[in-house]
Amino acid sequence: MSHNNVNIRSFVTARPYLVAVLAIVLLAHIGSYGYVAHLASNNREAAQYPLLKGDSETYATLANSLLMRHTFERNQGEPERHWAPGYSFFLAIVGKIAMGNQHASFVLVVLIQIALALVAVALIYAMTRRFLNSVWSALPALLFGVDPNVVLANTTILSDGLFASLLVIVIYVALFYETRRSFLRWGMVGLTLGLLTLIRPIAQFLVPMIAFAIIAAEFKHFRFNFKQYALPVAMYVVVAIFVLAPWLYWYHHKFGSYEIAHVGASNLLYYNARDFLAWKEMDTDRSVPAILASRYREDPAYKKVSSEIWIELNEMTPKGEDIQNYEGKLAAQLIMQDPLRYAYFHAVNTVPYFLGSSVAAYEQVVVQVRDNKGYFAPTALVLIDALKQLGAGDWREATRAIKVVAPLGLEMGFWTLMVFFALVATWRGRRDYRVVLFALLIAYFAALTGPVSIARYRIPSEPYLLILAALGAHATLSYIYERRHRHLT
Repeated sequence: MSHNNVNIRSFVTARPYLVAVLAIVLLAHIGSYGYVAHLASNNREAAQYPLLKGDSETYATLANSLLMRHTFERNQGEPERHWAPGYSFFLAIVGKIAMGNQHASFVLVVLIQIALALVAVALIYAMTRRFLNSVWSALPALLFGVDPNVVLANTTILSDGLFASLLVIVIYVALFYETRRSFLRWGMVGLTLGLLTLIRPIAQFLVPMIAFAIIAAEFKHFRFNFKQYALPVAMYVVVAIFVLAPWLYWYHHKFGSYEIAHVGASNLLYYNARDFLAWKEMDTDRSVPAILASRYREDPAYKKVSSEIWIELNEMTPKGEDIQNYEGKLAAQLIMQDPLRYAYFHAVNTVPYFLGSSVAAYEQVVVQVRDNKGYFAPTALVLIDALKQLGAGDWREATRAIKVVAPLGLEMGFWTLMVFFALVATWRGRRDYRVVLFALLIAYFAALTGPVSIARYRIPSEPYLLILAALGAHATLSYIYERRHRHLT
């Protein structure tokens, strides 16, 4: 028997729960890919799977531009500034390996994403194992690995799955991987986090946040060693900046602004600020709930606010300069005119980030691929419409509504429970910097996503939410058991 076979057998024997979880996650990904690919193959109007209509096609267009013309453009002759370049570069590199066969390159991308997802699942298990036993550690790993949104993101041309998997690797190496080669360790963290920022710009503030968290934790324990911590962490920051610097230089050269991508400033103005101002207009007249503001996009209030924003933006922009460079500045000014009420609006519209249904989002993709409709229906609005049908008095409509409400309600209840247990774990483990950093990561992604929250955007924070939920559930059940045991004795 070979040495490798002995190692594999030893691994399976020592970690049966992890092996079972990895097998289930792999089967879920393969099954999903086969199912959605089958639906797409029977629909002539659907994109060639694993491409989907929308963001997926945009990534592919930018990757083709890099391969064919060596430019980063959606429209020929116009450099792209809205999208971050990382994922498209990844597609282009894999396309180059696949020798120009687009479908083969997309399949290879999916295989890489699935492989990294399995690594992430194993590391979620390993991180939880530092706190709990094998059975409890398997739960967050399994729940993350079979989440329909996670499965879909890893088996299509979308950046969410790749981003989440790489971030798990970064967090594991930064917080849990013990090695004496600290310079190499933090250099790899900086390199990966820099690449992650190029994939999704939302990661850009994680660079200082993680560095501050590590150093603050060491100061708190009165054991700070300058050589052991400050120099490696400084190296991590320098490496991350070194990765980002060439792109920032190119971007500034083309557009006159230091940004990873313009999507952040654009969303802040045309979603956060505009939705907030339109909601204030509508709420004055007819008390529209903040969480439903986006449902009234055809309302005259939206047209009025959009017109006012456009006028202010033109007035703010100096003659001859790019108007897009002032969108973020205007958004900040509009929000700061009523910061307390905006804070309420932002917080209320973050609820879908935590309670949005992954099952419903997956079903919407299935309907879009199969029937070419229904992709962008928000979960909360679907649920509200279904509840209205329940009270309409028609038993047939009520039966259909129950089929919608039941799974959505169950999943929203599940995520509510996960959030509750995560809060319990954060409170109980507030002296452990790893627990605190997990909580900060969840809050970070939720806050920055804000009013544009959908269930898919929750994917990067789910590993840490589920780990904390496992810690909180274990602590709660242990407390109940101890109280019951004391009562009986």
